[in-house]
Amino acid sequence: MQPLFAKTNNYNIASEPAVEITFPTPTEAISLGIQQWPQQFHSTNWNESINEGQIATRYILSGSGRLSISYYNNDDPGGDIQSRNNVRIYPGTLIEVNGEAILQWSVDDKKEGMIVLTPTYEEGGKLLVVAAGMVLFCLGLLIGSSTGGL
Repeated sequence: MQPLFAKTNNYNIASEPAVEITFPTPTEAISLGIQQWPQQFHSTNWNESINEGQIATRYILSGSGRLSISYYNNDDPGGDIQSRNNVRIYPGTLIEVNGEAILQWSVDDKKEGMIVLTPTYEEGGKLLVVAAGMVLFCLGLLIGSSTGGL
Protein backbone atom coordinates (compact mmCIF):
# COMPACT_ATOMS: atom_id res chain seq x y z
CA MET A 1 0.00 0.00 0.00
CA GLN A 2 1.33 3.43 -0.93
CA PRO A 3 1.14 6.22 1.66
CA LEU A 4 -2.08 8.17 1.24
CA PHE A 5 -0.36 11.41 0.33
CA ALA A 6 2.59 9.99 -1.62
CA LYS A 7 3.42 11.49 -4.98
CA THR A 8 2.19 9.37 -7.87
CA ASN A 9 5.32 9.65 -10.03
CA ASN A 10 7.91 6.87 -9.98
CA TYR A 11 10.81 7.43 -7.61
CA ASN A 12 13.07 5.50 -5.30
CA ILE A 13 11.39 4.44 -2.04
CA ALA A 14 14.40 5.85 -0.15
CA SER A 15 13.19 9.35 -1.03
CA GLU A 16 9.89 8.80 0.78
CA PRO A 17 9.73 10.20 4.29
CA ALA A 18 9.88 7.51 6.97
CA VAL A 19 7.35 9.39 9.12
CA GLU A 20 4.68 11.77 7.90
CA ILE A 21 2.13 13.45 10.18
CA THR A 22 -0.63 15.44 8.49
CA PHE A 23 -4.02 16.90 9.31
CA PRO A 24 -6.44 16.23 6.44
CA THR A 25 -9.60 18.31 6.29
CA PRO A 26 -12.88 16.48 6.97
CA THR A 27 -13.60 16.61 3.23
CA GLU A 28 -10.21 15.02 2.44
CA ALA A 29 -10.77 12.36 5.10
CA ILE A 30 -14.15 11.47 3.58
CA SER A 31 -12.71 11.33 0.05
CA LEU A 32 -9.98 8.97 1.29
CA GLY A 33 -12.58 6.73 2.95
CA ILE A 34 -10.96 7.10 6.36
CA GLN A 35 -14.29 6.97 8.25
CA GLN A 36 -14.85 3.48 6.83
CA TRP A 37 -11.64 2.08 8.33
CA PRO A 38 -11.82 -0.38 11.25
CA GLN A 39 -11.31 1.19 14.64
CA GLN A 40 -9.40 0.33 17.77
CA PHE A 41 -10.22 1.75 21.19
CA HIS A 42 -7.38 2.31 23.65
CA SER A 43 -7.83 3.55 27.21
CA THR A 44 -4.24 2.94 28.29
CA ASN A 45 -0.81 3.60 26.84
CA TRP A 46 0.42 1.05 24.30
CA ASN A 47 3.31 0.25 21.95
CA GLU A 48 3.31 -1.20 18.47
CA SER A 49 6.04 -2.42 16.13
CA ILE A 50 6.10 -1.89 12.40
CA ASN A 51 8.17 -4.38 10.40
CA GLU A 52 10.69 -3.57 7.69
CA GLY A 53 8.91 -3.09 4.36
CA GLN A 54 5.52 -2.30 5.90
CA ILE A 55 3.64 0.96 5.89
CA ALA A 56 1.44 1.75 8.88
CA THR A 57 -1.30 4.36 8.65
CA ARG A 58 -3.24 5.60 11.67
CA TYR A 59 -5.97 8.26 11.96
CA ILE A 60 -7.08 9.67 15.31
CA LEU A 61 -10.89 9.80 15.38
CA SER A 62 -11.33 10.82 19.01
CA GLY A 63 -9.26 11.39 22.11
CA SER A 64 -5.83 12.93 22.41
CA GLY A 65 -2.36 12.10 23.60
CA ARG A 66 1.24 11.96 22.55
CA LEU A 67 3.16 9.74 20.19
CA SER A 68 6.86 8.91 20.13
CA ILE A 69 8.25 7.17 17.04
CA SER A 70 11.67 5.51 16.72
CA TYR A 71 12.53 4.71 13.09
CA TYR A 72 15.26 4.39 10.49
CA ASN A 73 15.68 7.26 8.04
CA ASN A 74 14.80 6.00 4.53
CA ASP A 75 17.41 8.33 3.01
CA ASP A 76 20.15 6.66 5.08
CA PRO A 77 19.25 2.93 5.29
CA GLY A 78 22.41 2.01 7.20
CA GLY A 79 22.17 5.00 9.51
CA ASP A 80 21.27 5.51 13.11
CA ILE A 81 17.81 5.31 14.59
CA GLN A 82 15.89 8.58 14.34
CA SER A 83 13.08 9.64 16.63
CA ARG A 84 10.18 12.02 16.94
CA ASN A 85 9.30 12.33 20.60
CA ASN A 86 6.07 13.35 22.32
CA VAL A 87 4.30 14.57 19.19
CA ARG A 88 0.91 15.97 20.18
CA ILE A 89 -1.95 14.02 18.54
CA TYR A 90 -5.66 14.77 18.57
CA PRO A 91 -8.75 14.11 16.41
CA GLY A 92 -7.95 14.59 12.74
CA THR A 93 -4.27 13.60 12.99
CA LEU A 94 -3.08 11.21 10.26
CA ILE A 95 0.17 9.32 10.93
CA GLU A 96 2.02 7.38 8.23
CA VAL A 97 5.12 5.35 9.03
CA ASN A 98 7.10 3.73 6.24
CA GLY A 99 9.38 0.90 7.35
CA GLU A 100 10.71 -0.51 10.58
CA ALA A 101 9.61 1.54 13.58
CA ILE A 102 8.40 1.47 17.17
CA LEU A 103 5.37 3.61 18.02
CA GLN A 104 4.79 4.49 21.68
CA TRP A 105 1.30 5.86 22.26
CA SER A 106 0.28 7.81 25.36
CA VAL A 107 -3.40 8.51 26.10
CA ASP A 108 -4.24 11.83 27.82
CA ASP A 109 -7.58 10.88 29.40
CA LYS A 110 -7.91 7.20 30.37
CA LYS A 111 -11.72 7.54 30.74
CA GLU A 112 -12.21 9.10 27.32
CA GLY A 113 -9.58 6.91 25.71
CA MET A 114 -8.55 7.20 22.10
CA ILE A 115 -10.16 5.79 18.95
CA VAL A 116 -7.61 5.05 16.24
CA LEU A 117 -8.66 4.09 12.71
CA THR A 118 -6.51 1.85 10.50
CA PRO A 119 -7.05 0.95 6.83
CA THR A 120 -6.88 -2.79 7.63
CA TYR A 121 -8.12 -4.88 10.51
CA GLU A 122 -4.95 -5.40 12.54
CA GLU A 123 -6.25 -7.01 15.71
CA GLY A 124 -6.16 -10.52 14.23
CA GLY A 125 -6.49 -12.32 17.58
CA LYS A 126 -9.76 -10.59 18.38
CA LEU A 127 -11.04 -11.24 14.86
CA LEU A 128 -10.25 -14.95 15.22
CA VAL A 129 -12.13 -15.18 18.54
CA VAL A 130 -15.19 -13.43 17.09
CA ALA A 131 -15.12 -15.63 13.96
CA ALA A 132 -14.84 -18.82 16.05
CA GLY A 133 -17.73 -17.66 18.24
CA MET A 134 -19.89 -17.02 15.17
CA VAL A 135 -19.12 -20.48 13.76
CA LEU A 136 -20.07 -22.13 17.08
CA PHE A 137 -23.25 -20.05 17.28
CA CYS A 138 -24.27 -21.04 13.75
CA LEU A 139 -23.52 -24.71 14.45
CA GLY A 140 -25.67 -24.49 17.56
CA LEU A 141 -28.54 -23.04 15.53
CA LEU A 142 -28.22 -25.79 12.90
CA ILE A 143 -28.12 -28.58 15.48
CA GLY A 144 -30.99 -27.00 17.44
CA SER A 145 -33.17 -26.62 14.37
CA SER A 146 -32.50 -30.17 13.13
CA THR A 147 -33.47 -31.74 16.49
CA GLY A 148 -36.37 -29.36 17.10
CA GLY A 149 -38.81 -31.38 15.00
CA LEU A 150 -38.46 -34.57 17.06
